Amino acid sequence: MMRHRTYAPVCPAIVDDAILQMVKKQSPLVYLGTCGWGYASWRGVFYGKASGTRSLRSPEGLKVLAQSPLVRCVSLERGYQHPYSVKELSAYAEVVSEDFRFLVRAPKVFTSTLKKSIWDE
Repeated sequence: MMRHRTYAPVCPAIVDDAILQMVKKQSPLVYLGTCGWGYASWRGVFYGKASGTRSLRSPEGLKVLAQSPLVRCVSLERGYQHPYSVKELSAYAEVVSEDFRFLVRAPKVFTSTLKKSIWDE
């Protein structure tokens, strides 16, 4: 079993040629993505097998994920409970390409208020 250094740099996984050919056939209008990034179980799929656990959860982990030909967007899930600051969102945007997309979950203050007002009518 390979041991992972906690702070080892994040490196990309090698993507099989057959998968790359399939991705090339994908419509540019379709954005396949993930819920978050930085999961250790993704080593070998999106991240190199020696990538460090804590490094995966950093903006560097997002940067490597965004460079994968398999991923064109990512969902930012924490925003439901704890909205992201402009500083956080800017830091994420700085490490991805211009055509990469984010899906930001609406804070619960919006969805809970809306849900309550709909049911109260």
